[in-house]
Amino acid sequence: MGWYVHHVNIPAYNVRESVAFFNKAAGLAECPWVYPDPEKQDEKPLDNRASLGQHNRGLHIVTERPLFAHENGFMHNPTIGGHFAITVDDLGAVKQRLERAGIPYDDAGVYAMAEMHQVYCYDPSYNLVEINQNVGERAGPGPAPDEEHGRVDQPGGWYLHHVNIAVVDVRKAAAFYTDILGLKEKSLLQPESAGNFAVDPEALAIFGSDNRGLHLIKPEARWAVNNGLAHNPSIGGHVAICVPDLDRVVSNLEEMGVPYSDAGSIAMKDMRQVFCFDPSMNLIEFNGRV
Repeated sequence: MGWYVHHVNIPAYNVRESVAFFNKAAGLAECPWVYPDPEKQDEKPLDNRASLGQHNRGLHIVTERPLFAHENGFMHNPTIGGHFAITVDDLGAVKQRLERAGIPYDDAGVYAMAEMHQVYCYDPSYNLVEINQNVGERAGPGPAPDEEHGRVDQPGGWYLHHVNIAVVDVRKAAAFYTDILGLKEKSLLQPESAGNFAVDPEALAIFGSDNRGLHLIKPEARWAVNNGLAHNPSIGGHVAICVPDLDRVVSNLEEMGVPYSDAGSIAMKDMRQVFCFDPSMNLIEFNGRV
């Protein structure tokens, strides 16, 4: 089955402040939100949501709305705590597997994004997952879903590299993403001198080619201490954004006074990783090829 990470939705106390952060730190530009109704268009940037990326792909920044699920008749609230979205080429098959497994889900239909049929459910560790499929005539920029997790480039040369989520039981979570969503588990491609952390199947699972896609990790309280970092990427999850000039991003963070951890090539072959918090304390990874 084909798939890729369509977007990552992160909560923000102040959407405009977060948009400015990503723009100044890494050059991510705000793009128009594309609605199902072509007549509906925001005349100016909104204070409750923003899309960094074309055709609703990329990074979504939203204000948390406690009553969103109630107002829309959902069980799941995609505005609370953030979530990630996986685009597949056969959403109907995924829904059938959810039903056979007795996993509750919300079929939201095409309600928030043009041409995208959206379904929400929880994984075994209660991470909210959106599974969607393009049901329109145009698929937007980038390739169609494919088994190798097709990369989607954004203006300026950045792209979503991976989303890392914390799970209590890695094998149980991996089975959900394999058996229900239809993803194929891969192996982590490590550098010759990797950091001090576990990479066995009970601690880590990778979905997607070349370390891109989805990472499942068992939280480790000493991860940052064991690796001499100020940030712990194993706790609470994070989104990783690959940029064409990581040195420039680091310089921008220093100019902005944002503390960061330059982990070097600690975990992934040929990739340098830098961690920091955005204005709403979401952990962000900026990375680049070395």
